[in-house]
Order: sequence, then C-alpha cells, then structure tokens
Amino acid sequence: MATGHANLIEVLDDRVQALFEAGQFEDAVRITQTALDSARRAANHDPSNAPSLITALEVMADLRRAQGSFHEAESHYQEALENFDQKSMPREQLARIKGGLAALYDSNHLPDKAAPLYKEAIEIFKDLGEDHEPQVAKLSNNIAMLYKELGEHESAEGHYITAVEIFERTKGKDSEEAATVYNNLGGLYSMSGYPDQAREMHKIALDIRSKIFPENDPEIAQSLCNLATVAHELQEYKAAMINYEKAVKIFERNLPRESENYTIASGNLCALLREQGLDRKANSLERTVNKVLKKASKRS
Repeated sequence: MATGHANLIEVLDDRVQALFEAGQFEDAVRITQTALDSARRAANHDPSNAPSLITALEVMADLRRAQGSFHEAESHYQEALENFDQKSMPREQLARIKGGLAALYDSNHLPDKAAPLYKEAIEIFKDLGEDHEPQVAKLSNNIAMLYKELGEHESAEGHYITAVEIFERTKGKDSEEAATVYNNLGGLYSMSGYPDQAREMHKIALDIRSKIFPENDPEIAQSLCNLATVAHELQEYKAAMINYEKAVKIFERNLPRESENYTIASGNLCALLREQGLDRKANSLERTVNKVLKKASKRS
C-alpha cells in the first residue's frame, strides 16, 4: 500500500510540475489537492504512509508559496514538519521543507523567522555531502541577502563568499550563478561604504555576463548600471556616463519588456548630466526617452 501510494504521488508531482511550468496554476493546485486528500486518508489508515503525506504537503506548500498565498503555504509547511519522522524519512526532504518555509518568511519580510530555518537547512545539506553543495550555495546566497537587509553586513559577506566559492567550484567560474553572487557582493560593498570593492565585484559580474549572454542582453545592461552607480559615487563621472549610456541603449533594444529599467537608467543618466551642467543634453535625452516609451507602449 505505502509503496503504491508513493508511486502515485510521484506521478502526480511530475504532472503538477508540468502544469506549473505552463502557468496553469489552478489545475496544478487542484491535482495536488486530490493527491493530498488521498495521502492524508492513507496516512490516517496506516502511519507507514506518512512519507507520501509529507511529499504531498511539500508540493502543495511550494505551489501556494509560488502563488503568494502566505497562510496556506505556511500551514502546509508546518504540517509537513510536524509529521516528519527523522528516523525513517530522507533528511534532504527535511532540508527542502525548512528552506521553503524560510523563503516564505523571507519574501514576507519576517527575517527573524526566516534566518534560523535557512541556517538549519544549510547545515543539513552540508552534512549530506558534496552532492548537495548547490543547495548550500543557493541558500547561502538567500540568507546573505536577508542579512544585508538587516544591516548585518559582515554575516552577509561571509555567506556570499561561501555561495560564490561553491558556485565557481560546481558550476564554473564563468557561470551565471557566480555572476549573480558577485553582483550581490557589489551591492553589499556599495551599501557598506566600500565603493572600490563594489566596483571590482561589479566588473567581475560584467565580465562573466559578457561571456555567457548576448551583447544586448538586459543582464549586461544591469551590470553596466551598477558600475555606473559606483563610478558616480567615486566621482568618476566620465566612466559613469559611458556605462549609463551603454545600459540605456541595451534596455531600449529590449523594449517594451525593459521599460521600467529603461526609465530608471535614463533618469539616472539625466540626473548625472544635469549635475555636470549639461542641462540641454539632459533635456534632449528626456524628450527622446518619452518618445521611445510612447512608441514601445503602442507595441505592447
């Protein structure tokens, strides 16, 4: 009975994943609820079926979190933890559930609840060995962002460094994951008042992204904006202007999808131009941006 039911949950999980990736969220929830109801009845009849119930609860919690349904997701994660038997069930799953609940609390601005769960999940994945290093890196990056928002910059730096070291070792030095963490480190150093270090991190992120993305990709534009911001802070106005101009051109080529970033980058460039006494150039740029955005809005 337990084995057969577990196989059913696995089949449904594959179907749910396919529906979720296709954006059919309500269908995914409906199928998962059917599986959850069945798993709950089976576990009530025979406690040996508890692993299937935990799996169904985890899947439903992840779905509800992705939908932004805080209370439903929290309830399912908590029920999964309450029913978890650490003697007979895989610790990897326990780490996943704790990490999912941590991410839920994190995204809902509850850092005091998120941080301990992140730490517990990270420690479990570490104990499970090298095969689970990518999960350690991902969660380390997450908790680093949390500590950054809390102003605990030293803790954030340590976790970012852990994340980038693992990503470079497991994904490669020129991986998208490593670039993301270098970008995050740049933001941390900038916030902490270390613009020189911030610039170096953003340069590394840009170098990596330039190798893995097309030259007009928004990811490259974002790195250019970050470099421009740091250069402005360092009073390197020419470098700031050049990087903003490059970013604006890339975002413009990706309209209307990048309208928000195009507006922000061009606004920063206009502010810098006016700061340098180039009001006419700033005014001209503003007019051009407004015209471009109007045309882009008609295409969307």
